Amino acid sequence: MLRSPPIAKAMNQSRSETDLIKLCEDEQSHELSSPHITQRAKKRAFSPCAKKLGKSVEEIDYRTELRDMMNQFIASQNARLETLEAHILELKQHCTKIETSNNGMASSLNGLSDQITSLESKITGLDRQRAEMCSHLSALDEKIDTLERNMIKTCVEIRNVPLRQTETKQDLYGSVAVLSNCLGIDTKSDIRDISRYRIDKKSNSSALILEFSNTLIKSKFLDSVKSYNKKNPNQKLDSTNLGFTTKVNPIFVAEQLTAQSRKLFYLARNFARDHKYDYCWISNGRILMKKSRESPYIVIRSEAQLRQMSELPVA
Repeated sequence: MLRSPPIAKAMNQSRSETDLIKLCEDEQSHELSSPHITQRAKKRAFSPCAKKLGKSVEEIDYRTELRDMMNQFIASQNARLETLEAHILELKQHCTKIETSNNGMASSLNGLSDQITSLESKITGLDRQRAEMCSHLSALDEKIDTLERNMIKTCVEIRNVPLRQTETKQDLYGSVAVLSNCLGIDTKSDIRDISRYRIDKKSNSSALILEFSNTLIKSKFLDSVKSYNKKNPNQKLDSTNLGFTTKVNPIFVAEQLTAQSRKLFYLARNFARDHKYDYCWISNGRILMKKSRESPYIVIRSEAQLRQMSELPVA
């Protein structure tokens, strides 16, 4: 007796997994109930439907596992993308802040640049004014020094004169009269004034300032001093020639100089010594130098002139 095929075989392509399981169970029960089919007692029978069902279940499990893995991968990727988006957004915010800060700094730097330019202009103007003021002050110093030289052009300075405990103008005039007698000249009627000029209060000596009536008498007095010292090289003028007996000091007679001329004369003597100039002296308030007896004299007027001379090549 032939068995008609089950209806489920024609439609097994569209059945769900539950229908397939049920269909296989029906087939197995039908085969077991058929009188023409014998069953072995010890071996388990596997129908084609069961094999198909096993394969379907395995495919379902594989697909489910694959779907779960894909879902997990997608979820992890979404989480990473969200984190990256958050970081990118944060970076954008930081970039915006940095850009804003840079713009502020740029505007500040522009302002500073303008201020620096303005300050440079002011400094340039101040430097120009300073140079003009220095030039003006130098001119004023020269005028003042000229006026002072004119005021003391008839004065002579006698340095290293011992001090007396009690001293009057009459004592000073008497000392100068003794010196004039030693020099062989009469200056009593030609002396306008005599005064003490003390620089160091701790010193036991100071200078006498003699003011003559004219420059001719002053020059005559200085020439007499030079002549006396040349005639007496072993016993030049000292305090005994002024009438002092308690203490003997060498005395030095020269033209009176202004403070500026005194400083310049000191520098000129040092320059002459360092650069081997044979002569450095003062005549009528002017500082003169000569390299040798035959060379022409040089008038020293300022410290800048000495600096320029020191920069010249040695002949």
